[in-house]
Amino acid sequence: MSGMKRKTGKTKSNIGLASRKRKPSSKTRSPSSGRTKTAQKKRGKSSPRAHSPEQTKSPWAGYDWETMPLISPEQGKTFRRVTRAEHEHFKQGRGRPKKDEADKAKPITLRIEPSLLLWVKQVASNEGLPWQTYLKLLVKKGLEAGLAKAATERD
Repeated sequence: MSGMKRKTGKTKSNIGLASRKRKPSSKTRSPSSGRTKTAQKKRGKSSPRAHSPEQTKSPWAGYDWETMPLISPEQGKTFRRVTRAEHEHFKQGRGRPKKDEADKAKPITLRIEPSLLLWVKQVASNEGLPWQTYLKLLVKKGLEAGLAKAATERD
């Protein structure tokens, strides 16, 4: 029996076709374009904030252009183009200052038992801290305690 083939009724070509058959889509089709609703392109700004009055209102709305003083030719001569480096330097003063690469937090992957993670989350919640911050504090305290212990052993 080791050299005989079993008859299954399926050939290689039938097997290939069966695996490529697609199930009918459960998504509804739009009557106008024939596309599914999820495949239609979004038009314009879709966020609710984009349509808020603060976002759509021009910052110059209501400005009295007639009372704006004209620039004299002498003032115009003092203007100069700003280089890209100067622009970046001026931009630095606005908003939150950027951190140095050495100071930025690095994302890592750490495997922790579910029961230990649940315990950390519960204690952090009682302390009123996010669990990631609490876990960082625990690691820092443990390292400081280890350094202190190593320093006393050397002496």
